[in-house]
Amino acid sequence: MLMVLMQFINFDVKMRYFVNRLADYISGQPVQVDAARCTQYVVRTVDVIRTRMPPTAENCDGGLYVGCAGVGYALYRLASVEQLSASRDRLLAAATEYVDVALQYATGRRGRDPTTAFLLGPAGALVVGSLVFDAVGRSAPAAELRKQYAAMASAVCKPGDFLGCGSDEYFVGRAGYLCGSLVLNAAYKQQVILAGHMDIFYIFS
Repeated sequence: MLMVLMQFINFDVKMRYFVNRLADYISGQPVQVDAARCTQYVVRTVDVIRTRMPPTAENCDGGLYVGCAGVGYALYRLASVEQLSASRDRLLAAATEYVDVALQYATGRRGRDPTTAFLLGPAGALVVGSLVFDAVGRSAPAAELRKQYAAMASAVCKPGDFLGCGSDEYFVGRAGYLCGSLVLNAAYKQQVILAGHMDIFYIFS
């Protein structure tokens, strides 16, 4: 009945799926991955991103989620992939460009999100900046960024509704800050953000 009605009103029905042309997986058999082809695809995709979303202040809004900080983090992660080792220096150089502009945007407070916001705000840029700067040998500014991030704990982990709409969610609240802390602790294999900096009772009460 629905199809008849749509045909009557000349409704354009578009497919919401794609045809899978790949062979079905057979249990027990190894999966063949064309590493060279995948590498070429990744490199081309990076070039497209850099062309369509250059490291400018206009592209910083959205932080780690959809902004320059997120592109910088993606490039940083790609630089650690063994199959992309030949492009490591180029990827890290590009990551630095995105991180530099993201940090300038964050410190200029042009964004609309709280300073402590991890995914959408300045806090995420601090985390990514630390990782990228250390990867390119800029250890002093990387350490300073971690120090700034740790200093936010006293503000974000106290009881209260500092957002005015709930302060415990992932994009701009406490959960995001905790995630950033875990990222740093895992990357440096030590307690970068010490437990003493965060009152866990208040966070989860």
